[in-house]
Amino acid sequence: MKAIILAAGIGNRLKPITENIPKVMIKINGIPLIGHQIKNLIEKGIKEIYICVGYKKEIIIDYCKKEFKNIDIKFIKNKDFLSTNNMYSLYLAKNYFNGENFILINGDMIFDKKILDICLKNNGKSIAFYDSMDFNETEPRIKLKDNEAQSLVLPKIKEETNGRTIGTFLFNKESSEKLLEDMKFFIEKEKKSNEIFELSVNNIFNKTKFDSINVKGIKWAEIDNFDDLKKAESIF
Repeated sequence: MKAIILAAGIGNRLKPITENIPKVMIKINGIPLIGHQIKNLIEKGIKEIYICVGYKKEIIIDYCKKEFKNIDIKFIKNKDFLSTNNMYSLYLAKNYFNGENFILINGDMIFDKKILDICLKNNGKSIAFYDSMDFNETEPRIKLKDNEAQSLVLPKIKEETNGRTIGTFLFNKESSEKLLEDMKFFIEKEKKSNEIFELSVNNIFNKTKFDSINVKGIKWAEIDNFDDLKKAESIF
């Protein structure tokens, strides 16, 4: 099992902290976000880790090399992070995930290891994780049919959904290939590099099966602003 972490963003809503460090280096109870994620992955035996970096990438790379000396973490560098979005960062990692089972994780997440247990137990399937207790319209939300992912409702669109996605997806071999095909269309044919990866995920829901897993009751948090940071520190 591979894991790809998207960590190229700046985190403008967390300035002035992110004027000096990238968002994923913000500490939750003494450990950077990226550190929490990598520790969880390693504890579950997932050691093939790829991190898409951009803003202040040297800080992330130096930390990982010092903290995780025995793990050969690979870094995919997005030099155009100021003008692109996370779909482009993920696309740069295409040689590592095409036709492979992998877990995709947003770098600004902190989560309980139970989510990784679900991924490992369901290796070979594709899974969209969501929380039925969270309907934040500034984040992608999901619509289900017979417990399968039907579509994503992208940020700021008002529509009835089953809950918010948590920025983590499990892809199998088929869905990883279809994901790459769709992103390639946006980036190479349409010349659109400032899209979120969830746009392509939504496009492939009707091409391949994604089970839905409700993480209600499992600890997780996404840190976009100072309220999120305070909440995450209290949860973890």
